[in-house]
Amino acid sequence: MNALLARRPVAVAHAAQAAAAAPTPAPRTYDRVWRGVVLLCDVAALAAAFGVAVAVVWRFWSVRPSFGAAIVAALLVLLAFAAHELYERTYAIVRRDEFYYALSVAAICLVLIVPCFFVTDMSLASRVAVALGVALSGLAVGTARYALRRFAGESRLFARQDVRVVSAPAGDVETWLSE
Repeated sequence: MNALLARRPVAVAHAAQAAAAAPTPAPRTYDRVWRGVVLLCDVAALAAAFGVAVAVVWRFWSVRPSFGAAIVAALLVLLAFAAHELYERTYAIVRRDEFYYALSVAAICLVLIVPCFFVTDMSLASRVAVALGVALSGLAVGTARYALRRFAGESRLFARQDVRVVSAPAGDVETWLSE
């Protein structure tokens, strides 16, 4: 084994090269200040999504859906994002991943909310408004988070993380590999 290591050249990168080539760590933690900003953006996006859903149902069916059901569903979506810890950290490596994660959480919420339609006594208009609101919330929250990462900048949005680069000592690589 040592004979093979002695014949094969071992390339040891400099610390600057290794840090530049290091992949983006995931999950990344939001900075304390930006956690509140992300929460406010999501609340605004949820309000817009459920507002549009209620307005669409009201306009096309001429029946006023329940605002209380829409508010409760919006709070459940907000709790789902909090349960997945998406206000503390992000699992997205690139900006568009934020959109996909928001859609997946909205899909999970929709699957969990639909059985509630059969237990509660809601009108059909309210059910459609809630389902449409949850579907639109994935689009709205995903777009808001994408825009936040686009315009706020990665360096300001996330907390500083220490990066440690470990490299072999300049001398004996074989001894270092056997340790």
